[in-house]
Amino acid sequence: MDTKRQRGVTLIELMFAIAILSIVLGVGVPSFIGIIQTNRMAALNNDVMTAIHRARSEAVKMRTNTVLCPTAAPAAAAPACGGTLTQGWVVFSDVNGNGAIDAPADLVLLTHEAILGNMTVNADGTHLSFASTGFAQTIPALGINANNVLICDDRGHSDVSGQSTARGIFVSPTGRPQVLRDFADVSNVFAAVGGC
Repeated sequence: MDTKRQRGVTLIELMFAIAILSIVLGVGVPSFIGIIQTNRMAALNNDVMTAIHRARSEAVKMRTNTVLCPTAAPAAAAPACGGTLTQGWVVFSDVNGNGAIDAPADLVLLTHEAILGNMTVNADGTHLSFASTGFAQTIPALGINANNVLICDDRGHSDVSGQSTARGIFVSPTGRPQVLRDFADVSNVFAAVGGC
């Protein structure tokens, strides 16, 4: 019986294992980071689309104007419009069409806190407003109604196999929002908004 059996690994075996591990990590970690960034982008895109759909559906359901606008104080009892969508937003009913929350007639329907990290949400107008028909409309007191929304992270607007790393949302005059991922389509939104 051999009592001097070797236990453990040799230096050569350890070096091969480390080399294979470094190759796997070198390929896998960047892909994993890209997956995380894409998932965060999709989650924020879903939040914006939810707000747009909520504003439009409540306008039709309540038969009144609704507004989605940026606000620097989304946690306030009656958030005022102003700032950028990256700071947060509010969706509210606007019975008299003045672009402000006038209690008790106007109701806050949805708020969203500020976007943390390296993500931004920009639009080509100051607000999104919907009439009781569900069609997009402009509220003069708030400025220009947005047709395009651009969502970016630190990757900006880059072409990855014909798809953009950013997300675009186009709101038609009939009020229907559409998510854009194709690089050429997002480029149009990018130009309309003025960049990330």
